[in-house]
Amino acid sequence: RGTLATWDGMEKAGEWHKLRKEVDLHRDRFRGVAIVDERTAALESVLTSDDGRLLVEADRLLAEGSCGPALKVLAAADSESVRMLKSRATAAMEEVVRSLEALDKEGRWQSLKEALSKIRPKLSGIQVFEDQARAWEASFATPAGRALINSEKLLVQGDLGGAAKALASAEDRAAEPL
Repeated sequence: RGTLATWDGMEKAGEWHKLRKEVDLHRDRFRGVAIVDERTAALESVLTSDDGRLLVEADRLLAEGSCGPALKVLAAADSESVRMLKSRATAAMEEVVRSLEALDKEGRWQSLKEALSKIRPKLSGIQVFEDQARAWEASFATPAGRALINSEKLLVQGDLGGAAKALASAEDRAAEPL
């Protein structure tokens, strides 16, 4: 009964990939117990359906932090479970963007640039993210942006004097008319 309750909780929470693994793990262990056999058969029919395979794959991608690919997998489907996974993916993407925006507000452009390059494949295909990423990259390419990136890089290396000079340069360049 504890295993069935766990499976029910996973199904309600939309943890399809984890549920798939749990069913596979415990199927043989409880074989012959009628209530488990019935529940396993019902879950198998759901998980092996076209929508079920999409849910398992999208949930796996979400567990890896790949919101963009997960949303791409779910694009053609529409059900309550799909909407729930899309909502989770969107919330995860928004959380990542907030953390990137925090780096931007702190002026940590080198860290932002590195984080952006690492996270981009996981959020690819999400238009809101792509637009913001292009805006950041355009800022990185400006003389002031390059100076800010260099300043942070020098600061992390412990070269406080060099970082201060680079930061002063960034301020001078930001004040120049375009």
